[in-house]
Amino acid sequence: MARKELFGTKAKVGGTVYVVPPLTLKQLRNGVLEMIKQHDEMVDGQKGLEVLELRGKIIHQALLRNYPDLTEDALFEQLDLRNTGEIWSLIMGASGFTQAATEVKEEAETQPPPGT
Repeated sequence: MARKELFGTKAKVGGTVYVVPPLTLKQLRNGVLEMIKQHDEMVDGQKGLEVLELRGKIIHQALLRNYPDLTEDALFEQLDLRNTGEIWSLIMGASGFTQAATEVKEEAETQPPPGT
């Protein structure tokens, strides 16, 4: 049986190097998009630990694309405050969220203020 090709960017989490993929449309449709919305609301509400836990769950969902046998508990044993942010940025950027947010911000900055 041929080995499945991994898709994404290599990143070290704990002592393991993972290939971190973007989220799929199926994952977004099946609940991850709602998790991201909840994450953003929690960030706005300054709920630190809850944000990190939800971020870890979303990271886990993304990694399942390349590592279907990876358990959430096993991943949480490897995630820490330093690598969670890096992996989160990789996933959000690769999935188009970071770019889309930047484009909206840049567009807003180039538009004249309302009523001028």
